[in-house]
Amino acid sequence: MSGWRDRLQKGSFRGIAFHTDNASGSAGRRVAVHEYPQQEKYYAEDLGKKAESERLKVFVIGADYDLARDELMAALNKPGTGKLVHPYLGTLQIQVQDFDWTISTRQGGYCEFNIQYVRAGKITPPTSSNNTGKALQDNTATSENAAKDGFINRYSVDDTAAFVEESALEKMNDLVSSIRAINGQIAGALQPISTVAAIIDDFGNEVATLVSQPSKLVNAVFAVAASAFGAVDDIKVAFKGYDHLLAGFAENLVADVTGLSVNRTQEAQNSAALNVLIVSAATISATNAIVNIQSAASGSSSSTSSAFVTLTDAQTARDTLLTTIDTLIDSGISDDEYYAWADVQSTLVKYTSELEPNLATSNTVQLTASLPALVVAYNLYGDADREEELTTRNAIANPLFIPAGVDLEVLS
Repeated sequence: MSGWRDRLQKGSFRGIAFHTDNASGSAGRRVAVHEYPQQEKYYAEDLGKKAESERLKVFVIGADYDLARDELMAALNKPGTGKLVHPYLGTLQIQVQDFDWTISTRQGGYCEFNIQYVRAGKITPPTSSNNTGKALQDNTATSENAAKDGFINRYSVDDTAAFVEESALEKMNDLVSSIRAINGQIAGALQPISTVAAIIDDFGNEVATLVSQPSKLVNAVFAVAASAFGAVDDIKVAFKGYDHLLAGFAENLVADVTGLSVNRTQEAQNSAALNVLIVSAATISATNAIVNIQSAASGSSSSTSSAFVTLTDAQTARDTLLTTIDTLIDSGISDDEYYAWADVQSTLVKYTSELEPNLATSNTVQLTASLPALVVAYNLYGDADREEELTTRNAIANPLFIPAGVDLEVLS
């Protein structure tokens, strides 16, 4: 049976061999302890892993020790990282920080080195959520094109009974009503509201003609959805509208045509196709809204856009979109649509992950006694100016009275 001695390796650095006397090292975490005057509370902030600092005591020996000594000195003095074959730890890339050497007359033919080094790290280019955001919007554009083609292949009112077209018109009128309702609910977040309302009105006036022209209908649906969501500058507001649309059209994405006549079959297929179209347009528009609002908020300190504040907010929006896309994928869409939506899902996950370092985390607390928001903000954050943040996030009606015994969401 082999043991640890059998796994020891002959030590070398940049190909220059040496014998090892002993090795040691240190590692850990970089921790900043934040303490505040006149407060008993503090917290420790983890700033990441420390560079692993290690030491080696090595020697060269023998009749030609002086040649080996000079070669090892030259190797240790070379700039940049080098390969160390560590007798105990295996092969490492290291950066030498400093070393010293000792030669004595008493111990001839022998030179000892004490080497201090750190393991070489990698320079990781900063990931840009702007780049990933662009990739996400590119993928939604591909999904839009695939969804348009899929709809045109599934929807038809040609050579059908009159009620088939009437049924499609009824659903389109329902869509107009839903978008108008969203427009009314979130009017304060739309810029400019008059332009969006005019686009919705134009769409509503045209649907009677559009239902018999699939290629124009599909473009109009995507256009009105993009206009409505594109005018919103608050992600929470955008998702209120998104949830409203899903509630009306996210069911019955698959047509049940069992035992139906030819016309009723086409009617059911058209209804499902229109639902898939509306949900697809809303999902693409909501996804693009996230990227646009997030980019606007991070690109300018004077921006009025309301982006994600907490990681929970971002994850909730992400999960809502992912779940809806799963529903679309399960509805029997084409292969082109399937692969396009799968790309949107994977890029959306990556995009949200890249936002994580800049987002606050949240947890819940409960007060043991009712207090004014100013006092609670100071007790929680050491900053009474965060009163508005606390009351807004928890929908507190009266900032002078935050009730005890209920969960309050606080940021950390």
